[in-house]
Amino acid sequence: MNAVVVTNVSIVVSAPDVFEGQPEVSLTCSSLTGSRVTYRWVKDGRPLTNGSRVSVSGNVVQIQSVSRDDAGTYVCTIENAISQSSNSQILTVFYGPERIAIRREFQSDCATDGLFLAGRAGTLTCEAVSVPVPEYSWLLNGQLFRQGSVLSFVGLRTNQTSNYTCIATNARTGSQLSTSTQLTVVGSCLSVGGAVGVAIGSAAALLLLILLVVLLVRRKRAQKNKTTKMAAISHSKDKVLPWISQNANIQQGIPPPPVYTTDRESVYSDYPHSNGSMVASSVNGGVSTFSTQTGLTGQLSTLV
Repeated sequence: MNAVVVTNVSIVVSAPDVFEGQPEVSLTCSSLTGSRVTYRWVKDGRPLTNGSRVSVSGNVVQIQSVSRDDAGTYVCTIENAISQSSNSQILTVFYGPERIAIRREFQSDCATDGLFLAGRAGTLTCEAVSVPVPEYSWLLNGQLFRQGSVLSFVGLRTNQTSNYTCIATNARTGSQLSTSTQLTVVGSCLSVGGAVGVAIGSAAALLLLILLVVLLVRRKRAQKNKTTKMAAISHSKDKVLPWISQNANIQQGIPPPPVYTTDRESVYSDYPHSNGSMVASSVNGGVSTFSTQTGLTGQLSTLV
């Protein structure tokens, strides 16, 4: 028996309206004519295969625990050895509203949230995630005010505080969601730019104060070190001068002979057991700095 040409392919959805969270929904593909046929399913341009919630079996696609991700365009192709034919079906999944928010846009906004300058124009725009797009209504201080997602203001009146509430309603799901915002209109206020300037000025003043504190601390430490050095010079003068007077070549940068005599060991042995430097008064009354080196016993061995 010869195959029959495939004609008039159609897809039928099991429910007229499909909602997110619905237990299941199915799509069934059929044709007016055709025999010895096979079926291929594609969703949004990609082959449709079995998954955790989706089952594809011949001419039927079954979806469990319906999600908004299941929405899209389903294409069924029926073919046989002599022909093929396709048709598509858009599956819409209703949900929402959710994540409602009011966006404020004004020509001149104050730095303080909720404060607005008198006489300025602007808009309040209400937005919510929903399929289909929800219907919007506004309440002004609790009373029905206007329909639509956008409120436009030509000129705000001063010394006025108003509370605006947006209500989003999904006609298919029957759900509503609302949010509010407050507008306080003033004659003058600190602008965003002014607030930034104040912040920058405060930061600069703080940085200057920190620098001054650091400089004062360093100066105090320097004065303390100077006092300590002067005390060391005074303490060591009576020990260093006799030895320098015997080695006049020190001032010309010529190293003196090492000190090994027992009488000088007793004079210089109280210097630290390490390399360092000491300040000594020269013969003519000036002050010079010389490097010192001590032996294992602590006695002064060289002065250069």
